[in-house]
Amino acid sequence: MKNFKSDSTSTTININSISIFLLLFFLFTNSILYAQKRSKKDISESYKDKNLQEIKEELTELKSKIEAAQSVSNLRISGGPILDIESKYITNFSMTKGDDDVIKRFNTFKDNISFDQQVIDETSEVDVHLYYKLNYYPESYADIDLKKPEFTINTLYFFDGKKKEINSKEDEFIIEELKKIDSVSITYSYQYLKDYDKITLNKKVKKSDDGKITLSYIYNDEVEFKIDSSLNSKLLYIEAIDSTGKALRVKSKFKSTTNSDAQQEKFLEELKAFAEQSIKQIESKKIKNKEELINYMYKNQPVKLEPKEISMVTHFNTYAGNIESINIYINPIIIDKSKTFYISTNTQYKNGLEIAIKNDKYGLIDKNGYWVIAPKYEYISGSFIDNYYTISHNDTKTLHLFNAKNKTLKPVPYFIMTENIYGNRYLEISSSPYSNIEKGLVDLKTSEIILPPKKRSLDANNTFFMSIIYHEGNKPSFYEVFRFSDNKKVLEGEFENVILDNDNIIVEYAVELNEKPNGGYMSSMRSGVRKYYHNYYDIYDVNGKKINKKSYNDLPDNENFSKENLLLVEQSADRNNNEYEYAFINRKTKQLDIDLSSYSIVKSFSNGLAVVCDKTSKKYGFINPKGELIIPTMYSRANHFMGGTAAVGLRVSDNSYKTVLINEKNEIIFTFPDAIISYSSKHDAQEATYYCRNKKTYNHKGKIIKENY
Repeated sequence: MKNFKSDSTSTTININSISIFLLLFFLFTNSILYAQKRSKKDISESYKDKNLQEIKEELTELKSKIEAAQSVSNLRISGGPILDIESKYITNFSMTKGDDDVIKRFNTFKDNISFDQQVIDETSEVDVHLYYKLNYYPESYADIDLKKPEFTINTLYFFDGKKKEINSKEDEFIIEELKKIDSVSITYSYQYLKDYDKITLNKKVKKSDDGKITLSYIYNDEVEFKIDSSLNSKLLYIEAIDSTGKALRVKSKFKSTTNSDAQQEKFLEELKAFAEQSIKQIESKKIKNKEELINYMYKNQPVKLEPKEISMVTHFNTYAGNIESINIYINPIIIDKSKTFYISTNTQYKNGLEIAIKNDKYGLIDKNGYWVIAPKYEYISGSFIDNYYTISHNDTKTLHLFNAKNKTLKPVPYFIMTENIYGNRYLEISSSPYSNIEKGLVDLKTSEIILPPKKRSLDANNTFFMSIIYHEGNKPSFYEVFRFSDNKKVLEGEFENVILDNDNIIVEYAVELNEKPNGGYMSSMRSGVRKYYHNYYDIYDVNGKKINKKSYNDLPDNENFSKENLLLVEQSADRNNNEYEYAFINRKTKQLDIDLSSYSIVKSFSNGLAVVCDKTSKKYGFINPKGELIIPTMYSRANHFMGGTAAVGLRVSDNSYKTVLINEKNEIIFTFPDAIISYSSKHDAQEATYYCRNKKTYNHKGKIIKENY
């Protein structure tokens, strides 16, 4: 069994500055207390990077360590200072019993498992995509020495009802079949921990009930216990607990398998004597160089003892804190289990067909393995639309439409470059397989070309689709608006802009002015002459009929209707005197009976409230669709409501302001700690962001959602 992992680094033995040779050769080889005679070559290799003085220093330190060990009657070699009592903790041991976490992980990822089938010549190449995360246990199982989970691919089930046994652990294989594989049965095998025993030892309870585990001592951060060798192989985890009941982080671990303390002490005495004599040989100049020392060490190394049957294993561990008791977890019961499940293919048999290869030529094969389109093309690739295929032949690419009735492929004069489908019916097409500058539309139900590919842009909502052809220079673009329900063109013309808004069409157009006005105009060079224009707005219904009697002077805030189906319009303006006549209209262009004459600024409705600014006080507040002043005009500035709050400005002094978030009850829910540099401003939004000078971004509730440093 592996030991339960912690956030510390554990070592079997840690003796500073002692060479690998002394550590492994003179102490414990293969965890058994018998020195093994090494060759002169091995000893020489161990000291190839050290001089005579450095070897002497290591021998001196080894001698000191042995003497320290002998003074406490037990060998205790640990990493870190023994009296370091600064407590450091890990999570208390809690190993999952049962396979609930394995099943939960399996159910989470099993839908990621699939397979592909590629027909090549007279065979099918099958690639099963086994999700890699299921090759491992969840974290709660990771520290148990369990057999790695594995998959076995059992049976292939074909479209015609027949099946083929595979029984393979390989995820890629070839079968001599052309028929479509409908599904695959797979067995997932794993192990889980059913149960274990817990033994708690302390200064009062020093033995397990059966006497097979004995506590030698607990002293500050050290603990030593002995366990019967028959149980040691079933040891799951060792946990040290302090007086608060918390698990301490392990600092070092040491394990020795021994028969008797006398054998251990005898070997240590021989090892100490060997170190002393080696040091004397160097100090007396009897050994003058490293080669002579290596010869001496080879001839005088401690004599190997014959191994005897081992009955007990000693564990000596140190921890980061004072130990109160230890918990020893043993006798884990491990259960083998398996689950059989079925997966479907990733391979798409569009129109009941799949792309297949024979003699390096491509064709289409049906689910029964019969060729519907003979393999004669250089390459065939499918489309996200079922009945379209791109065929490469004689170095040219053409798009073909499959006729399911006649089982034929017919070339079409366009290509598919995007996955844009308008109204779940009209597919965007292009004139080239390499560019979608020239766009058009084809009706997927009838295969009729509705708009031939041309240099244009396309736009749509749920009611209309629209073609926009841009002209060079400043000439207005040419718009065509079609109704989805019957494919009828309901509006066309040259306009500055057209907005599709549910069942309404909002049109912006320019009127040339006879002379340069004082304000509210646009100018451009057309035909080499500077001309002046003013833009007006009209509203059209679903039939393309204009429904407003008089064109609107402007849409001053938002060019779309709000979710209350209201649109702010400017009916007239005296821009020299900053006098504007505002109104709200519904989708039939009926004006709401709201008096807005007392406001110098009016904004569109957002989430049921609209910003207004009082002409006299120059303060901002909010009205509802009935024209009622819901939030008084008391703020120095205001933004519209987003996500249930609005950012407004409060004057603190003559030269000082602060920005706060208020709710619809005019309650301050948050005060920004610094000036707002930028913010989102989408009408009817359910959330908002505000980026401040302190480089923090806040949401509509005043919560920090991002920090930039």
